[in-house]
Amino acid sequence: MTFISRLIGVALTFGVAGHVQAVESLPVRDSADFNYQLNGDVAPPAISGSVVWSADGDILTFNRNLGAGTFGWNNVLNHGLGYTFEMRFRITEPESSGLGVFGIILADQGGPGSYHAHRFSATNMFTEGGAAGQPMLDGVDFTDGYHVMRFVEKPGVNGLSIWLDGELIYEDRLSFNNAFNRVYIGSISGTITEGIVEFDYIRLDTTGAYRPVPEPASIALLSIGALMLRRRYSRD
Repeated sequence: MTFISRLIGVALTFGVAGHVQAVESLPVRDSADFNYQLNGDVAPPAISGSVVWSADGDILTFNRNLGAGTFGWNNVLNHGLGYTFEMRFRITEPESSGLGVFGIILADQGGPGSYHAHRFSATNMFTEGGAAGQPMLDGVDFTDGYHVMRFVEKPGVNGLSIWLDGELIYEDRLSFNNAFNRVYIGSISGTITEGIVEFDYIRLDTTGAYRPVPEPASIALLSIGALMLRRRYSRD
């Protein structure tokens, strides 16, 4: 389903039933206002393994060919508040195995299903688990330019809602069980062995769950839904 068709459905739902899906009712926040940010100005320290990334003042580059390592944050997530993680990236050197150039771990000690680990290859995103993991995307090409992905866990909810380039692709998706509290980026497993990825930014907000700023087209469609609702009540 395309972004526009999904928003048409939201607008019509609002107009006919008087409500929108739960994820669409989350507050909006631009990632530029998040309280944790890595914007390529400096290379962060390693949380585990070797420092295999560099920063040129603008772009943060992770090079798995140089070794294994992760960066990020420990013990900053609060399950009761929820969290929002966003990254803008492109893969500049794909891996030959097809199993991933880098990965992320999002875990807030929230209980069953709240440990989210994903690997990113040139053409897919996988859950981390099993020999090759479970593929989650079709028809994506992370080498054709920068892409934005946002991951949101609502307050008290163990599932993860995921946006790709502004389109909601998963809502409240459960994952694995683990007791860690961490946000890790990089070589999160032995499956990731090669490749290079560039990050325009990596941003985390630990104060709550926020959906992306709507595109102008989505605002127009939601306005149509509101107008339909107003006309309906006027006729009544």
